[in-house]
Amino acid sequence: RGRLYSSASFLLGFCMAPKKKGGKKEGKKGGGDADGELSPQELLRRAAFRIESLERQLAWREEKVAAALAGQRDLKEKVSLYHEDFEREKASIFDIASDMTRQYKGMQEDLQGRISTLEATVREHKEALDQARAELEEERRGKGHALALK
Repeated sequence: RGRLYSSASFLLGFCMAPKKKGGKKEGKKGGGDADGELSPQELLRRAAFRIESLERQLAWREEKVAAALAGQRDLKEKVSLYHEDFEREKASIFDIASDMTRQYKGMQEDLQGRISTLEATVREHKEALDQARAELEEERRGKGHALALK
């Protein structure tokens, strides 16, 4: 993950507090001088811990970013699939509606033709009935006239 700086001079240059001149030194208490300064070894150890902690944080964040990007890719794929399914369904519905419209118009034309044919047949039968009634009436008159003459 990046370069680890283990050089003591690098770490000491950034982590050490400036040296105080003069003064009396007492024995070490808790790993540092009496006035609160840390030894170079303690500073190196803390810097190493800090670097290790930052590297872990970086690794954790990189894992989170990778997981988020993978999730984003998955969601984009799902959205793409849903979009494709939607477009297929839309085309299918349009095809079905077009087919039903075509069938409806065909049936309407067939019924209109059948109605016209039946109306023509009704007209012909009415004409034939009227003619037959007229012939019957004429025949009745002729018979009635013939009976009256006898």
